[in-house]
Amino acid sequence: MAKRKAKRRVKPVAARRAPQPSRTVTPARAGAVTAAVLGLALAYGYFSAPVSVTPSSPLNPFEPFAAPFTILNDGYVGLREVELRCDLGRVQYSQGGDAPGNFPPSSTAAVGALRAGQVAEASCKLPPRELRLVGQAELNLTVSYRMALLPWRKQQRFRFTTVSKGPAQLRWAPAT
Repeated sequence: MAKRKAKRRVKPVAARRAPQPSRTVTPARAGAVTAAVLGLALAYGYFSAPVSVTPSSPLNPFEPFAAPFTILNDGYVGLREVELRCDLGRVQYSQGGDAPGNFPPSSTAAVGALRAGQVAEASCKLPPRELRLVGQAELNLTVSYRMALLPWRKQQRFRFTTVSKGPAQLRWAPAT
């Protein structure tokens, strides 16, 4: 009898795995992740509306532009070099007559730095040249600031008009 050759069983070649990268965190990878997270946080803070402005009430109807406004940092990042700029729109006196050009063109009040959630007050300091009762007025406020770690300034604009609550009782309300 012929000897039968035993078939040699061939083991399948195991699929070779690509070498796995080490799971250790390298300084370059940690720096890239940190920079990405910081960049996203700053972008969120920059493009969100971190500042809100609310007027104080009631107003002196003879000097409504001297009233203070409350500035609140609603964001998560501190703000520096905060300024409030006031520009007048139309002004009407209660005895009639518009007053274009009757006021200085604008005024700027330095607020300083605001931490996240911090509140500050600033006023426009636009005294009228005439001591007459103001009936209706428009006021444009611009809050400019620098965010922490960013070199450029950002501005947000707010418009207010006077609303009468009765004779000689005025308050500022957001313009629609």
